[in-house]
Amino acid sequence: MPNLVPPITSSADALAYKQRLQAQDKSINYLMTLYLHESIIPAAIKGAKAQGIVGIKSYPAVSTDFPK
Repeated sequence: MPNLVPPITSSADALAYKQRLQAQDKSINYLMTLYLHESIIPAAIKGAKAQGIVGIKSYPAVSTDFPK
């Protein structure tokens, strides 16, 4: 997900992205995660869990397929 521009850093973005994915294939159970970013606070993580977000991914800088 860090390859997405912008990366998914909020529950609202993750759930909107999930809806777009489900429109393509409803038979898949998409497990959504957030991209760990300095703007994410503990309250946002708790809220994400309550909305069904299953985790957070951490990617070291320049470790993805599309470094800037």
